[in-house]
Amino acid sequence: MSQERATFELPRSELARRRALLDSIMVESGLDALIVQGANNRTGLGGHFMWVSGISAAGSYPQTLIVPREGDMTIVRHGAFGEVRPLDPASDDSCGIGRHLGTPTFPAVAYTLRYDAELVAEELARLGARKVGLIAPGTAYSGFMEVLIELLPLRPVDVTDAVDEAKALKSDVEIAMLDSAAALQDEVVRRIGAHIRPGMRDFEVMAEAQRLAELGGAEGGVFLGSSFAPGDGSVPVRHRSHQNRIIQENDVFFFLAENSGPGGQYVHLSRYFCLGQPPAELVDLFGLALESQRETVDALGAGGSAAEIFAMHNAHMRAKGFPEEKRLHAHGQGYDLVERPLIRNDEAMDVRAGMNIGVHPFFVSPRVFASVCDNFLLTNGGARRLHQCPQEIFAL
Repeated sequence: MSQERATFELPRSELARRRALLDSIMVESGLDALIVQGANNRTGLGGHFMWVSGISAAGSYPQTLIVPREGDMTIVRHGAFGEVRPLDPASDDSCGIGRHLGTPTFPAVAYTLRYDAELVAEELARLGARKVGLIAPGTAYSGFMEVLIELLPLRPVDVTDAVDEAKALKSDVEIAMLDSAAALQDEVVRRIGAHIRPGMRDFEVMAEAQRLAELGGAEGGVFLGSSFAPGDGSVPVRHRSHQNRIIQENDVFFFLAENSGPGGQYVHLSRYFCLGQPPAELVDLFGLALESQRETVDALGAGGSAAEIFAMHNAHMRAKGFPEEKRLHAHGQGYDLVERPLIRNDEAMDVRAGMNIGVHPFFVSPRVFASVCDNFLLTNGGARRLHQCPQEIFAL
């Protein structure tokens, strides 16, 4: 995308670095081409497509890339039937893509999903590519993937694990993007406290947060949370459709920013705002959450097995008299809101320097839900917190 229009200009050297990694995967696996489809990047998905292309598949319409072992990429995306256009792969708009194939596909209209697969199969045949690798097939539309596998001469190979290993280790360019995203969330949290007042509805607070983030260069994401009365032990992590409550005097407001910054890299940050005296039990459990986060971050900084770090966290929870985590304690982030490594028992990827990990322990009692969320860049010397927002409960 040209500098006149792009929110963030991704250096071509960064795209070349990623292409070299993909080329090495193809050589090692004996593949002729790779296929990756993206969609819904604005809500935190489609990150594999953006990592390969530098392009955000922001809407629900699918975009599919063919990465040949040699030569320029081909993109299949929304357009007119029969649309074929050459692109300049050296331009900032094309980012290494030399050919555009169009088709009017609509995900809610199931029969149209085969159109993309047919074009991809035809293009692979034109390129003479028989042995094909798939990147993140689980994030592609199922109708597309079923038809593509049916049309290919050989069953494709899933290379997602190899790509995930590369994608999880952030380059200097990506680290700068993560720092920008964290600084943006810090600023949103700093300013949103002055906006919260009795009589507002929860969604009005979140709309202001969305406005501030967009003005600061955010390219996607959501804002979750809600107000609640002290002693209401329900989980306050609510989406837009359940953010209609009117804020009352002495309420507590839980705020969680899950947005990407300029360039599309995700981090997330949560804090509490109190319209009265912070409830003592929330203060106590928030302190436990901070203690748990610090313990996890120390273990992450040392590197090693994600499953062992998760087991350590659950031992910590048991020692404090709380239930074990059964969902997700911490996880990688980048172009996807949730990406590998996951800090839980089923993760095979080791934790190491260069990863961006969001850590969000929570402690629940019958009267209180307490959590804290920040992101950390793992380094050879430990871990650096990306956010600068004070780790405290804010009294308004």
